[in-house]
Amino acid sequence: MGHSDDPLAAELHRREVEGWENFRRKDKRAYADAIADDAAGFDLTGTGLKDKAAVVGDVDLATVTHYEMHDFQAHRISNGVALVHFLARFSGSADERPFEVVMYIGEVFVRRQGRWLLRWFQNTAAPTAEVSGTLDTLRAQDG
Repeated sequence: MGHSDDPLAAELHRREVEGWENFRRKDKRAYADAIADDAAGFDLTGTGLKDKAAVVGDVDLATVTHYEMHDFQAHRISNGVALVHFLARFSGSADERPFEVVMYIGEVFVRRQGRWLLRWFQNTAAPTAEVSGTLDTLRAQDG
């Protein structure tokens, strides 16, 4: 079942695309508007737990020129809580240096005043093809 068959998944996928587009356009107001005031989480910067202000501040630190989402899934946890997870691939620049990132993103959304807002996130670096190939080789040797 694709997310177009599931109204919750379709709505949260649309919200996720809007978030990426707002970041890419550097529209901090729109980006912040989709994040709960009590949001928190961990990203790949290694700076520790980030609050909403720090997450929104990242818009000024990086320029995203391309993004893709793969294997997008959304699951209703309760009436006003949903879990989203997917593989993200994006590229751009920070401090005029190019970057390319592949990571797994897990997020918890809460429904407040009729809107889904990001409440928690956890980003985890995805293994590179080299690491994945090595793990596949090791699994084959064990099997």
